[in-house]
Amino acid sequence: YLLESLRNLSFDSISAEEAGLIHSTLKKEGRVIDPEDSMIAGIAKVNHEIVLTKNIKHFQRIIGLKIETY
Repeated sequence: YLLESLRNLSFDSISAEEAGLIHSTLKKEGRVIDPEDSMIAGIAKVNHEIVLTKNIKHFQRIIGLKIETY
């Protein structure tokens, strides 16, 4: 039942554009993260959601991204 109650967020063109901005900005700053992490962050930012992760090291580099750890 838990999975049925969760919202499914898509990697749409708006999220992809945000992910590209995140990835290119971090690359220019020399603080590269995995492309998949940029995609996750793009989806979360566009949908005003929090990223729940153990990988604080990468996600804390992204300005304006809300993160929580466990």
